[in-house]
Formats: sequence, structure tokens, C-alpha cells
Amino acid sequence: MDTLRESPEQPTPRRRGLIPIDRRQFGKAAAALGFHAAFGGWYTTLRDGEVPTLERVVAKALAIGKAEAAKLAKYKLRCGTSVSKKTEEVMKFGVWEFAEDVARRSDGEIQIEVLGGASICGEVNCHQKVAGKTIDLSIGSSQNAAPTFPYNNVLDYAYLWPSRASIFHFLYSPKSEQVFRKTVREKYGIEWLYSHVELRNVFLGLKFKDRPLLKRPDDIRGAKLRITGSQMGRIALTQFGANPVPVAWEETLEGLKSGLLDGQETWSSAAASFGMGAVLSQEIWVEFFAGLGHMYTRAEVIDRMPGPLQEAFREAAFGAQQWTQKNNEEALVKIVGITDPAPPGTLWAKQGVKISKLTKTERLAWEELASPQHNPKPWEEWRDKLTKIAGFDAYPELYKLAREIPEETPATAVKPRRWWKET
Repeated sequence: MDTLRESPEQPTPRRRGLIPIDRRQFGKAAAALGFHAAFGGWYTTLRDGEVPTLERVVAKALAIGKAEAAKLAKYKLRCGTSVSKKTEEVMKFGVWEFAEDVARRSDGEIQIEVLGGASICGEVNCHQKVAGKTIDLSIGSSQNAAPTFPYNNVLDYAYLWPSRASIFHFLYSPKSEQVFRKTVREKYGIEWLYSHVELRNVFLGLKFKDRPLLKRPDDIRGAKLRITGSQMGRIALTQFGANPVPVAWEETLEGLKSGLLDGQETWSSAAASFGMGAVLSQEIWVEFFAGLGHMYTRAEVIDRMPGPLQEAFREAAFGAQQWTQKNNEEALVKIVGITDPAPPGTLWAKQGVKISKLTKTERLAWEELASPQHNPKPWEEWRDKLTKIAGFDAYPELYKLAREIPEETPATAVKPRRWWKET
């Protein structure tokens, strides 16, 4: 190594404060990454006129290894999303972890290229690009995908889910195949893989900063609140007395800054990870419908793989579901700060976002206005539409499934099950 480094044909560029990789470090890099990749990293660093520090050599070696693995892959898939590695620090979708696990389980035969940060598509059109075969996978709000895949709306009835745990129970349950997944596959050719799970709340902008914690539906009467593409969210907010305004996710922050919007409905980690805390004052924990950041693909993408690779792909989705279950639940408390008061050092504590947690009695006031159990008429039109799509009314089945576990069950205590094969 010393001979190579000091060769007159390839002098090592030296810059003040940068220390070239030494023999011991190179040996460790070669043992971890393979000699070919490590040497290639060292050589290309020199070729590019840079000091071959350990960090640079390893970075280039990893890039070389990834490029070579992609050449060997039999199935090269592209995943587009608005999620970036920056937002993943707060909102744990597990996008890159899933891609790495798929490659590992398939011995490199399946490679997923993650095109994050809305580099190829955003919340308003990733689902269209998956359906149109521009990309193969995406992860994002199931509500924002609902205009393209209308049956997604069936998960969004107000107060269908009593807790985050109930949603995890549904996602893991084999019953989800008959009640939901099968219809989405047959009607749209879409396969649900796994999902980030939260419940949606009402967030208020800075005009409410000096107001006490708001608890009642009358407190938001007439407020202009941003909504997603979910028809069910629109119905629920209307019943609360608010003024729902459809705004693209990418435009929501500016709408809150300018005062065009009084607030929005979304889930906690979404608002926090996209830097909205600075323009929010309160989060009212109405928990009125699901917040699902789902990873999905076209069913044909999986169907064209041989059996062992299909199983590897699904096992990676099963692993990702467990990863998000553990890591996002932890991040909600330790990073976002969803308790009242928010713990010191969390985003909501730093940014002054107040948490308005509701008692059971206070929450019931919201539920009685919006839930189909108490107020069925506003839901009839969309309930009929969804029944026609599936050939049956899924609401009673979903409502029952969501209550198979006690409401107080912690989300992290829900037992993982392979929904596609267990009974």
C-alpha cells in the first residue's frame, strides 16, 4: 500500500488537514468491502485529484459496489417518493432500509433505486407514475393516492380506527387480504406492501398561537384547513364545521406561512419532518382517520419474479412493517414530542407546538359529529361507491376487525403476522 501511495506515476495529492488512508485502514476497508472495491475506491479518488482519505475511499468503494451489484441484478426497480433521507430522520418510513433488505434477501437479484426528495415525482403524482409504469414502486400517503385508486378511501371513514395499534393489527391480519388488499389488486393492479401508521389530527397555524388549548369542534368552525385527496377526510372536516381546502402537500407549507390556510389535517411526523412546526401553534388530537404512508407496487412487478424472489420481496415488506412499527413509534415520542407537554429537546418543544390531548368525553363530541356510527347520512354516497367497487360493504368488516384488540393496546405490542400466508 505504501509503495502504491508513493509511486511517482500516481502521486498522492495532499491538502492541509486531510490525512490519506493508511495500510491498516485500507486493510479493514478491503476486508469489509472486498479488495476490488476498496482498491477501486482508492484509485478513483486519486484519479479525480482528491486526497484519498478513509472517508472518500470508502464512499467511492461503496458506489462501485452498488454499481456492480446493479449490473448483476435481474430485476431493477425504481421507487419514486417525496420522502428524503432528511425527512426520514423524523418520519420513519424505512424506504432505504426496505431497498437494502430486498437486495440482501434476494442475493442482489432485485435492486431498488430510491429516487427520493420528489426528484422524479411528488405526493400528487407518484401514484400516477406507478400506475403508468414510469416507476415501479412508491411510498406516500394512501390518501393522496386515493384520486387514482379510489378504493383507498375505504380505510378513511372517520373514527374507523380506535388506535394506531388497531391499524397495525389490520395490516398484519390475513383478513386484510379479503377485506381490502384483494380489491386494490384486482381493480387497480396495485399491491400494498407495508405502511407507516399514524392517526390524523387537526393542526392550527400561528393565528391561534395565543389561544388556549382548543378542545371542541366549535373551536375550529369555519377554519380553512388543508385536506388530502381523501374524500372521507373532506366529509369528516365538513361535519366538524371546518372549511376543507384541497391543497397539494408541496404547497401546504407556503399556504400556512402566507395565512391562506388556517391549518391542516395530517399526522404528527409528517408535519414535523417537512419543517412545518415553525408555522404551527397547536395539534388537536382528534385522531379522526388513518394516516398511512404506504409502500406499494404494481402486482405485475411481483408476479413476473420466480417464486423464491417473490417470497424474498414479501419477507422484506414484512420486515419493513415491523421496522416502521418499532422505529416510528419511538420517534413520535423522542423526536417529534407528541406527549403533553412535549419533552425537552423534541421538535414540538423547540418550536412551541402545543399538544391538545382530548379526554374520552371530549373526543366523543367530535366522533358523534363525524362517525358513520353516529351520523351515517353524509357517508352514504361514498359508501355506496365503495360497495360497488368491491362488490360488498367493507365498512362493517373493517370496523369489527379494528376492534379485535383492546383499544389501550400499545402499537408496539401488536404481534406481527405474515398477512399473505398465515391464517
